[in-house]
Formats: sequence, C-alpha cells, structure tokens
Amino acid sequence: MTPYILRRLALIPIGVFLANFLSFAYAHIALPNHIANNPFSGQIPEATPVVPAYGVYLAGLIRGDLGQLPTAGGDVLDVLFNAAGASLGLLAIALALSIL
Repeated sequence: MTPYILRRLALIPIGVFLANFLSFAYAHIALPNHIANNPFSGQIPEATPVVPAYGVYLAGLIRGDLGQLPTAGGDVLDVLFNAAGASLGLLAIALALSIL
C-alpha cells in the first residue's frame, strides 16, 4: 500500500506541471485569435513559440510576477487582490444577514 501512495504522490507534481503547460499553451495560441475577433482591441501581437514563452512565464512565476492581463491592462496579482477584497466584502455582508 505504501509504494502505491508514494507513486501517486510522485505523480502529482507531474500532473500539475502538465496541466499548467497545456493551459498556458492553449491560452498562448488562442490569444491572437481572441484579440483579432475583439473589435475594441488594439493591434494583434506577433506569434511567438510556446516553449520559450512558457520559460519566461515560469521565470516570472518563480519571482512572483504572474504577468499582465491584456484585456484589463493590469497585473494579474492586482486584479486578484481586488477581486478577493470584493468577494470578502460580499461574504461579510452575506454572513451578517444570515446571522440576523
């Protein structure tokens, strides 16, 4: 039973890496098409290879830089903090109302 659990635990980082890479590759390949179909967007970015772009993404991820949002025009971390703050505010209101 122990080797089975250890094998499963060893496969978790590989699965997380593959899921992250595949989702990054999909978003990286689909971004020019998404921008081209949006009438309010600016110019279409140049297509770059996925693997070097993923390396840059991983290097930024290690530094704590989650990147830029092309549609919102800001850092991903800033947008996440703003959304988390709004969600916690709504959660507090809902909790207060449910207690009453």
